[in-house]
Amino acid sequence: MADQQHANPVDQLAREAVLTEQVPTFDPVDCFKQMILARTINDVLKTRKTQGKFDFYIGCAGHEAIAGVIAALRPDDWLTLYYRDLAGWLQRSRDPYAPIRGAYARATDPMTSGRSLSEQFSSRRFHVLPYFSEIAALAPFCAGVAFAFKREQTGQLVSFHCGDGGVATNDFNVLYRAATIHQLPVLMVVEENGWAITNAGRQWGGSLVDWARGGGAEAVEMDGSDAIALYEATRSLAEHVRTQGPALLHLKIGLLDAHSSSTDIYGYRERAEVNKTKEMRDPIINTGNRLIEMGRLSKEDIERFKKEARAQVTQIDEQVQGEPLPSGGRYLEHVFSFPKEPAIEPTGAPKTTSMLDAVNHALA
Repeated sequence: MADQQHANPVDQLAREAVLTEQVPTFDPVDCFKQMILARTINDVLKTRKTQGKFDFYIGCAGHEAIAGVIAALRPDDWLTLYYRDLAGWLQRSRDPYAPIRGAYARATDPMTSGRSLSEQFSSRRFHVLPYFSEIAALAPFCAGVAFAFKREQTGQLVSFHCGDGGVATNDFNVLYRAATIHQLPVLMVVEENGWAITNAGRQWGGSLVDWARGGGAEAVEMDGSDAIALYEATRSLAEHVRTQGPALLHLKIGLLDAHSSSTDIYGYRERAEVNKTKEMRDPIINTGNRLIEMGRLSKEDIERFKKEARAQVTQIDEQVQGEPLPSGGRYLEHVFSFPKEPAIEPTGAPKTTSMLDAVNHALA
């Protein structure tokens, strides 16, 4: 108490100024541009996959409004981005090179250096925790990060993102239980696009919002195709998370493409359903119409943004294709500790044996 009474008022004002500076000013037009850029990258990379430029791609079409969620958070908040959150990555980092380098598995990829699948977003600089291929596997780690934030009273939060399929995992439930028991600063964003690979959302049981509230979290369900509405809702939820405890944001989204480049969209979805989803749930169309209604943009502006994004992505794509692939000689890079070779000089005579016998002999 005495320390608080004699605290330096200048230091306190400086701390408050830093926190104030971290609250972003929302520019809905700029956010919309990031969404268009994400869709353009998605469309170009889909084409390159069909041309055999790389082996696999998983797209973001339908999830671009997530940029509005990220825009509502502070730059020092940590994120665990879902693999469809390309627009969220762009909103936070403004780096369109990284996902394209990742798709081509180039050594210049700043996220995995060409080691992993594309769309595994990570960056210490931009406070993005490294993504795992296993669905929702990073959820328990987010609980640990949030626990540290609460203990140190940093005012930061962790925003964990996954699809509706991720909610069924044990890892997600570990995060949810830890967050509600300890009232951790965690925002859980569930992007339900109607499909868990090829399993339809009609197999979903009950209300996710009711379930989340039942355990002690705040929860909101809303349309996930309007970035401006998402920004407004997230600002409110983020304040709740920082001051009271965890919250879940359940977004209803329309998946505009197949699950991945390895899936035939019409092998498990009716053509009429796909067409209706594209007509009603496209976040580029819906957010664009919202901005037109607000008087912020015209249809001509939107078409110009799309042309500019196409030119930018084409230039980056051509550059990245000329960048180096990973070399086999770097396999020990970033290995923190490995034994000197040979670690132990062999003393026995060589002999032929089976793998099982060799293991048993080593353990004896």
